[in-house]
Amino acid sequence: MSVQTNVNLYCKSKVSKAQAVVELTKALKRKSRETVRATLMPLVGKFWTVKLIDGEGKAKGTQVLDSSHKNYENAKRDLYDIVKAISSGSSGKKEAIEIPAELIAAAEKLAKLSKKYEQSRSLANKAVAEAFAQ
Repeated sequence: MSVQTNVNLYCKSKVSKAQAVVELTKALKRKSRETVRATLMPLVGKFWTVKLIDGEGKAKGTQVLDSSHKNYENAKRDLYDIVKAISSGSSGKKEAIEIPAELIAAAEKLAKLSKKYEQSRSLANKAVAEAFAQ
């Protein structure tokens, strides 16, 4: 699928967003956040029928979405969300965290206990949150 098709899928449906992000990430891999944003801005604008105009002030010399258009907020939000989703994995290497054995043992015990109840993950998350709150 083309980049425009994936942008359309992202903007149309929450269900297709995950797949669109995967495809867009593949299509725009190794691109900087600024390049990804500049590439996707006209495509998101096209989907929402928001034209690009010459920027003013700090955006002088660049194209920006027309803030006077009725769909500007939708386009701005989708552009931000897509760029964030695509660029989040490429910001740098994440440091591996070593988890102490006693924490793993406690987590395994909590997981085993919570499996007896409906919504076990939710219950386990709430139990941990309450423990931290005390």
